[in-house]
Amino acid sequence: MRAATPARPRSSWWRAALLSLAVLASPLGPARASDTKTEALQAEIKAARYEAARADSDSPEQVRALEKLLQLEIRLHGSESPEIIPTIRHLAATVPLDDPQRSQKQIPFLQRILKIQMAAGPAQEAAADATRADLILYHDVSGQFAQSIPYLRGRVDYLSRTQDKRLPDVALDLSKHLLEAGDGAGARAALAVLPRACLDAWAPACAQASDQLFDLSLEADDVETLDRLGAGLIRRLRGGACEPRLLRNLSIYFGYKGDDDAGHDLYAGLLSNPACGPDERDEIVHWLELGYSDYAAVEPLRRKALEEADGGEARADAARDLGFNLWSQGRPEEAAPHLQAALDHYLQSRAAAPTTVAYAALWLARTYEATDRIGRALEVIGAASAHPSVARAATADPMSDVLSASRARLLAVSGRQTEALDLLRKRRLALQDHAWVYDLPDAVRELSDILTLAGDPVGGREAMAWLAKRFGRDPNVPRPERQAIRLMAAEAASQDPATRPAALAEVRAILNDIEALKQGLAGAADATGASAREALSGDLIRSDHGRTAALGLLLTVGYAERERTRGLEAETFLAAQDLEVSAAARALAQTAARMAAGSGKLGEAARLQQSLSRDLQTISAELTDALTGNDADEIARLEDEMARVAARLAAADAQLRKSFPQYAELASPKPLSLAEVQARLRPGEGLLLTVDLWNDIHVFAVSKTKIAWSRLAGGSNSVAERVARLRCQVDETTCGKALAGRRRGDLAQMATAADDSIPEFDLNAAYSLYNDLIAPVEPALEGVKQLFVTASGALSALPFGLLITQAPPADAQTGSASRLASAAWLADRYALTTLPSVSSLRAFNVVRDVRERGEILRGFGDPVLTGEGFILAPADVHRGDTGRQTLANPEMLRKGLAPLPHTRSELLAIARSVGAQATSLRLGDDATEAAIKSDATLASARIVVLATHGLIPTSINKLDEPGLVFTPPSTPSSLDDGYLSASEAATLKLSADWLILSACNTAAPDGKPEAESLSGLARAFLYAGAKALLASHWSVLDDATEALMIETLAAQRADSTLNGAQALQRAMASIRTGRRPDATPIEGWQPYWAHPAAWAPFVLIGAGE
Repeated sequence: MRAATPARPRSSWWRAALLSLAVLASPLGPARASDTKTEALQAEIKAARYEAARADSDSPEQVRALEKLLQLEIRLHGSESPEIIPTIRHLAATVPLDDPQRSQKQIPFLQRILKIQMAAGPAQEAAADATRADLILYHDVSGQFAQSIPYLRGRVDYLSRTQDKRLPDVALDLSKHLLEAGDGAGARAALAVLPRACLDAWAPACAQASDQLFDLSLEADDVETLDRLGAGLIRRLRGGACEPRLLRNLSIYFGYKGDDDAGHDLYAGLLSNPACGPDERDEIVHWLELGYSDYAAVEPLRRKALEEADGGEARADAARDLGFNLWSQGRPEEAAPHLQAALDHYLQSRAAAPTTVAYAALWLARTYEATDRIGRALEVIGAASAHPSVARAATADPMSDVLSASRARLLAVSGRQTEALDLLRKRRLALQDHAWVYDLPDAVRELSDILTLAGDPVGGREAMAWLAKRFGRDPNVPRPERQAIRLMAAEAASQDPATRPAALAEVRAILNDIEALKQGLAGAADATGASAREALSGDLIRSDHGRTAALGLLLTVGYAERERTRGLEAETFLAAQDLEVSAAARALAQTAARMAAGSGKLGEAARLQQSLSRDLQTISAELTDALTGNDADEIARLEDEMARVAARLAAADAQLRKSFPQYAELASPKPLSLAEVQARLRPGEGLLLTVDLWNDIHVFAVSKTKIAWSRLAGGSNSVAERVARLRCQVDETTCGKALAGRRRGDLAQMATAADDSIPEFDLNAAYSLYNDLIAPVEPALEGVKQLFVTASGALSALPFGLLITQAPPADAQTGSASRLASAAWLADRYALTTLPSVSSLRAFNVVRDVRERGEILRGFGDPVLTGEGFILAPADVHRGDTGRQTLANPEMLRKGLAPLPHTRSELLAIARSVGAQATSLRLGDDATEAAIKSDATLASARIVVLATHGLIPTSINKLDEPGLVFTPPSTPSSLDDGYLSASEAATLKLSADWLILSACNTAAPDGKPEAESLSGLARAFLYAGAKALLASHWSVLDDATEALMIETLAAQRADSTLNGAQALQRAMASIRTGRRPDATPIEGWQPYWAHPAAWAPFVLIGAGE
């Protein structure tokens, strides 16, 4: 942002100009030549000009002469006349060149000139624009960036009106100044003056402004703008452009969208783009390697390049690149010969660039270190350091000395600590004299880490503290880098108890800065953008630019400081929630907001707004897919549709803002404070929150009066391994090769076993998870009988009820039904409810319930199917589409899946248990998708049961989203293709107290990378209005499931004081043991029902109503 100090005019031509003015001066202005007074005044002006020209430059005499001249001109022309401007400029130029405040002292003169020009009107507009440019330059040189903003606004206004080609550059400059001043909203608005067609297309005139808007939109989570810019990026690249900046932003865009596959495929396709020259293709390959870690796919390209290299430097470069590729794949022994060949060539060439030599040596040294050849690695570093170009560069610029840190680390790991510390301290002194460059933070961080490794942790922390003090608040350093520097320094300071409080304060300050910026950026979006952000954020991977890192550091530092600082548990409890705001939580919050709006026109407006938001999210996903193809017509259609939906969404937003101002706040889940949570909890209730962060697991337990916080340091991998082992033993589809011997087996076949032997369940793993995670915080849950659970990471895939609260005996037979039936299960200690998020707790209690009571039960099940399996065979179940909706193939569903006769008896038994008529059920041929969508009584039914196959997307079935299978029609249509997908389920209108998904995999994650803890299907039914779901984590057993459903509803019917979680708790115990609490036997009970695979798959999901 800083510019060079404006050069002063040379005294020779400046003096000549004054002399010529003095000689050529003639009567000016309104005075007449015959006016004696005017003639006398003109003569004085001429003399004053001559006197000023004769005086020495910058001398007091010259200044006095010019001041006299100005006063005379004002008497002649007036103080607002443009005629006096040249003299004011000459006065400004008399400020000495060596005056450190020269630019600042010239500013008042320019401000006076601008005032005159603005008063003169249109005739002086162009001149006024030039003066504003000078004022911006002088303010920036003086470090007064905020004072430049009014002048930049004036320039933008003038250039906009005159359609000047300089507008994009000036608008960009204004945006940067506003962002530096903390006005994120203004920064985005400044770019809004540019034509959208120019910005979105990354046209050359707007390319830098597009770049700025792209970064600002990332900060604001403005997905609508990002999608427009992303589409423009892809068009530019497909249209022949192949610029590094476009490639960089494209990678970021697809990373933000969470669609690495699409980004990878597009990059791979660009390799054949004729517009991409060798350098650009090398950049693309670089992104495929480093951006997408696709080293294996790039390896053949690297090998081919080596084969085709003629020799000399080209061959050395190809060998280096192949060596790096192999090293990155964990193949150091294969990498070493190639890297050694490259380095040998560079060492023999005096012309080799220092960075070329240094990085080849670094990678080669790492291959030797990986194979325990530290001595050889040190030799490599020494040889490279002695190369003339490397030695010269290290002397001239310490940032180029990338080898000394590596040498110090190798010395430290080989036990030569004194040598390592001597080298590191010299490097620290060199770096601390260095000006800002982008690589400096990484270099200092590496220095800090190695100092700590070498036995000087204080020196390591001091290095980071220096970096933060020097550059952490320097306005010349880009804001994201400043923030990262401050976070790194705070993390380093947190390692020392003495500086930990300061580190904590710094993290808080960083979070405050981030939040202020984020609010400002979000405020710049118009109504459409605001809704689009909320709608499109859905399951996307957000680019938080440090916020997640800051929240995580707050938890880490806070845990270490918790004993000394009061109130940290409450503060970090909020931060932990902020890290885990799920799509399921948003769905439930939106349902609560609709209920608050009521059932009339306002309620319908809320539903329309949410429906449009969902449509916009769908179109966005489709547009992303289309952009990776070549169908220009489809891309144009989707863009037009997106614009139409966004316009309708803006109108719906406007209506809601006018009629129901609280709606937006209700529809967006916000973290609850500790006090708010405790106010919503009732006596005997507690809450458990787990957050998986940086290989640590944080656990919070909250009751009505207490809170406890525990951290399992470095425990993420161990927990994930134990969860995977237990999941394999209850759900064999999750086993994989590593756990193939730990499968649950076919429980049903065990019914005829001679004794009570059933498949293994690892009680020790179940107990160790409880002991590591829950036992440390359980003192806060004293007296708690009902527990709400919000889990993340691997733990979200495991119902907590199957954990064990007492260590099993050493001789415990984990395949014994009697042992499993009598184990101390967590499900016996607590009635468990899965909360989508902490903010979901009693979300409906803050709104009014306007629902009318309807039928007690609506049930659908026993679809007509003729297959033999429970998982679709490898085949595409899709068949055609209608507009946006892809239709399922009914024949594939009918022949691929087995019938479920147990669901008929299950539904009939449920109807009897709740006192409903058989007419409340739709079975067999009547159990169709169309019947569900058209059922007018569904919206008011208190219990809804869907008993059928549940499917989640896999690479085998090629489904786009999870859903439920019903009796397939003969001909598919948008109303009925036999598959009720999650997106279709979300359009239903429900108000059920219970929605029972008696199907497989209805609570489990969706089977795709980065899936959330609850399936899209569960989220969809929450969104549709169900207050509580009973859903399964894995494939269920027909007979045990039928009994579990009946016992759950019967328990609540028999005791109206029981809530859903308590009824489920009682039913699970009955299924496991074969007896109800009153000791009456469960009809048809089998010993294998004691296995968690039979009784534990179902969880209650809801808000705790």
